[in-house]
Amino acid sequence: MKRLLRTIGEHARRHRDHLAADYARTRFSERQATRIIARIDAMLEQLPAAIKQAHERIIDARSVPNAEKILCVYEPDVQTVVRGKASGEVEFGNTLMISENVTGLITDWQLYQGMTPAEWRQFDQSL
Repeated sequence: MKRLLRTIGEHARRHRDHLAADYARTRFSERQATRIIARIDAMLEQLPAAIKQAHERIIDARSVPNAEKILCVYEPDVQTVVRGKASGEVEFGNTLMISENVTGLITDWQLYQGMTPAEWRQFDQSL
């Protein structure tokens, strides 16, 4: 798996460099090419940590501290959300509390990107 990920990384670097040097000959505008390059760079930056995390968890059978885990390569601020539901103990994302009046008008909202407080605390805060 590590060898495959390194190969994929090198493949991505070659394509990134080729696009950076020669985007004018593609169907992409400079802005589009720059955005694609930035997205490839973001993935390449995470590759060493992803390889390390996989090695720790799969090969060495060690747990990785939550603060060091890559939960989502596209959204770095995603958290583990423990809800205690029967269908799954842990979900991934961020909690969004939305309050609305009886007509459906949103009157309050709060995005929790860290530890989500208990629902009764959210209710008290919204009041």
